[in-house]
Amino acid sequence: MADFLPFPGIRPENGDWLRPAWSASPGGAVPIPQVKQDLWAGLYLYAIEKDGQRFLGFFCKLRLAEFSTGIVQVGENTPEDAASQPGWDPVWAAYDDPRGVTAARLGNLIRTVPPRYDRLLDGARHRLWVVNDPVAITALREDLCDRPLTLQRGLGAYRAALARRRSLGDGALWTDETEFCFALLSAAGEADLPIQAGWVLYPEALDAGQTV
Repeated sequence: MADFLPFPGIRPENGDWLRPAWSASPGGAVPIPQVKQDLWAGLYLYAIEKDGQRFLGFFCKLRLAEFSTGIVQVGENTPEDAASQPGWDPVWAAYDDPRGVTAARLGNLIRTVPPRYDRLLDGARHRLWVVNDPVAITALREDLCDRPLTLQRGLGAYRAALARRRSLGDGALWTDETEFCFALLSAAGEADLPIQAGWVLYPEALDAGQTV
C-alpha cells in the first residue's frame, strides 16, 4: 500500500524553495542557509501552466518501499539518473487516476486556498499551495492507498534512500530521514508533461521566476 504523509516544510530566509525539515537535520550531508520552518505539517500542491497545458501534483513524505513489494515501480522510460542526496531532491512518481477523482480533489483544493508562491518563468506559471486540513489530507491518502506508484525521475535518489535504510538493519532505528523520501506525486501521463515539454521545474522556477 502506497503511504505518504504531510510534513512541515523549510525554506531559506532569502529564497523560495521548499524542502522537508529533515533535510536540515545533523545527518544531512548538504549544508543549507538559515531556514524558516512551517509550524504545521502539510501537503504542498504544485502546478505548472503553459500554452494551455497544466501539470498538477503535490509534494509529500513518501514511505520507502522495496521494489519487490510492487508498491513503487520503475517505469519503462524511467531514466537511470545518478544518485543524489536522499530527501534533498524530490523523487517524481506517477499514479493512475483513470476517473480523475484525485485530479478533481486537487483542483478543488487549489480553489479554496491562496497560493504561497506564484511565479512566471519562460512563459510558464508556477504556483505552490500549502494544505494543512487533516480531512483533505486523509481523503488524498485514501484515494491513493491501493494504487502503485511509478517512478518518473529520481531513481538514483530512491535507490540511495533504500540503501541507507537497509544499512541500518533494525527498523527500530529508522527515522524520518531513513523511512521516507521527499516526493512529488502526480497522475500518470500528466507527470511526463513538464519533462517532455522541457519546462523549467521546481525548485529553480520558484527561485528564478518573477512574482505574479
